[in-house]
Amino acid sequence: DDEAVIPYTCNQVRNKINALLRSGEMKVTEFLRLLDINSNSYQRFMKPKGPSGGADNQTYRKAGVWFYKREKAGIKTKRRKLEPALATTTTTTTTTTTRPPAHNHTASAAPPTTPAPVMTTPAAPQAATPAPPQPLMLPGEDTESVPIFDTCDEVRRKINAYLRTGITQTALLRILGTFIVPPCNFQGKQLQEFLRKTGPLEGAASRIYYCGYVFFEKLRVHEGKPKSQKRLEMEQQWSPDGVP
Repeated sequence: DDEAVIPYTCNQVRNKINALLRSGEMKVTEFLRLLDINSNSYQRFMKPKGPSGGADNQTYRKAGVWFYKREKAGIKTKRRKLEPALATTTTTTTTTTTRPPAHNHTASAAPPTTPAPVMTTPAAPQAATPAPPQPLMLPGEDTESVPIFDTCDEVRRKINAYLRTGITQTALLRILGTFIVPPCNFQGKQLQEFLRKTGPLEGAASRIYYCGYVFFEKLRVHEGKPKSQKRLEMEQQWSPDGVP
């Protein structure tokens, strides 16, 4: 019986589905059509229900068997191709020195006039790009499989709060791209699409969600801050696989 060989928990199957969709290998509709899964059943299964929640759902049975056979055959989820590099503009400041005109040194010549000092306004300092907390590595970071213990809404809240500190979106996206294997360059529209969504799992398939969680978790550890009560509750509910 194929169903007897499923070695994954429900959360692990949800994580595998999200990883597959994030990779761009196929879309949700293609995945459901391939496995002959009802969209309503899929939506019910993907809601957070714990490691055994959804075990009676056809999505768990069909997807679990499919991933097992796929991995047994040595097929791994493809990594998303690198996205177009962000265009960068380099501003070069050129200083021009103007020499005073030559004076005619004759008896009738008036003494040279000392030029008035030129007042210059120093350029406003640019917002510094925060360095990602390195070389700290989270468990699973090298394989892009760090367990997530924040909802999508919580990661959105953290991103918005961080942007209000003065960091630019471009700088933040440059940092987030370093947590992908291999690193990639995110586009601003990807961030905006994620931030526009609402709901604890709305946007879970986005790599912005995963990278945002990794960045803020590394930042928390780097700064020596304790886990919040909400975070501890999420770990108690979703350990060890994390939010699907």
